[in-house]
Amino acid sequence: MSRASERPLLAGLDVGTNATKCLICDAEGRVVAQSRQDYGLQYPREGWVEQNPEDLWDAALATLREASAAVTSEGHVAAVSLSAQGGTTIPVDQDGRPLRAAISWLDGRAVDEGERLTAEIGQERIYATTGWETHAALPLVHIPWLARNEPETYRRVWRYLFVNDFIIYRLTGKFMMDPSDAALTLLYSVERGGWDDLLCRAAGVRMEQLSPVWPSGRPVGKLLPDAARQVGLSDEVLVVNGGHDQYCGALGSGVTGDGDVMLASGTAWVLLAAADRLIRDPQHTLSPGPHTIPGMWGLLCSLPAAGASMEWLMRNVIGGLDEPRPRYDLLDQHLCDVQPGARGLLFLPLLSGLEAAQRKSGLWGTITGLTLSHSRWEIAQALMEGVALELRWVLERLHALGYQPKLVHMIGGATRSSVWPQIVADATGVPLALPNVAEAAARGAALLAGVGSGAIAGWERLPRGGEAERLVRPRPETGPVYDKLFERFRAVDGALRQVL
Repeated sequence: MSRASERPLLAGLDVGTNATKCLICDAEGRVVAQSRQDYGLQYPREGWVEQNPEDLWDAALATLREASAAVTSEGHVAAVSLSAQGGTTIPVDQDGRPLRAAISWLDGRAVDEGERLTAEIGQERIYATTGWETHAALPLVHIPWLARNEPETYRRVWRYLFVNDFIIYRLTGKFMMDPSDAALTLLYSVERGGWDDLLCRAAGVRMEQLSPVWPSGRPVGKLLPDAARQVGLSDEVLVVNGGHDQYCGALGSGVTGDGDVMLASGTAWVLLAAADRLIRDPQHTLSPGPHTIPGMWGLLCSLPAAGASMEWLMRNVIGGLDEPRPRYDLLDQHLCDVQPGARGLLFLPLLSGLEAAQRKSGLWGTITGLTLSHSRWEIAQALMEGVALELRWVLERLHALGYQPKLVHMIGGATRSSVWPQIVADATGVPLALPNVAEAAARGAALLAGVGSGAIAGWERLPRGGEAERLVRPRPETGPVYDKLFERFRAVDGALRQVL
């Protein structure tokens, strides 16, 4: 069989914070191969979080090489695109070599720069332009920190790259950024669709130091011969502009139309609502940004410690477990026939409440109603319900903005539980779809590769979010119970805010 008659395959690279995953799909979105490589973060000082850019590049090469080697009988890799962590800053010299370790989006060193810029520009102006409040861990503040604390590095910077355009440059020799990743720099105007002159000047960035911004799904160029050799592919393979990992996750899980909502349940839970218009939140709870799909937008909110609270519970309360991840089979076994409300227990997750999503609160986790008769399993149930009620608070904020969620597509670790998704559906009153899709962000990147290369004949022909879905509907009889519990949740959160 000649290569021309083989079916084209699509590679999606998800270059994340702790690992890079590569998924190779066919044009119908079915996964035919995958690989993963982990790496670490660096913590040179308290509050500092850095990453070696070469680790990201090496992992991109290794995973693409391993996954593509496994599909020789399935077809040929025709195109590759990227899903990337957003907000990590990589200053490079004139040869494109990193001048220092990348400053991670998790870094917290630039608090002073953030306060200065907020006072100078105004929080409303920053949010109205970028969709985000000033944050101590994003490029808007990383760069002035470099100017003040590492002036020699700052002087030598030729370009500021971020994860998406750093990997694309290494693959193609071309500089190209996408809108959803650009928004996470806090240097980009989401409405105007370009780098913002005022914010760039305030951060000490020249426009020529930033990559051009093109739409997600736009072809960038072909693999450089050396990159092609290192991954064992043809230098005819097309590289397509990618997107931010949460937006690629939305694309990969089928969150593509107005009213579709993605709920990614990892260490942090992230909600991303797809919208057909730009929606700004006067309370700044939700951050608007460009979707990977032309003409579509997103509203993003993080519940920072939702999954981390469960990891804490399994480690310190359930106990006796060696696995680093939650044992949802064990939880389901003990919680398969429980009544809503955990016999009066109420758990406010770490950094609980709607204001935590705005990063304005430092409340600790709190359990109320605890008695000697309660078991560890009821504490686990209360934690699950607390996270679900915090999510309900965010969904109510969406309603207040005139947005009507139709269906929540839940992905990530918590979907391994049969109990927690049902609690989420009951507590929020919104049905959940659990797509049968692994690595949604990498799958979304592969779909972008398909559209950009023509293997998928246009955005309207995108495959669905997964090969199969399990639908979890709210149980009507639980609604009144969770209505009362939500009132109590908000009341306790407000009371604690007065004393902590």
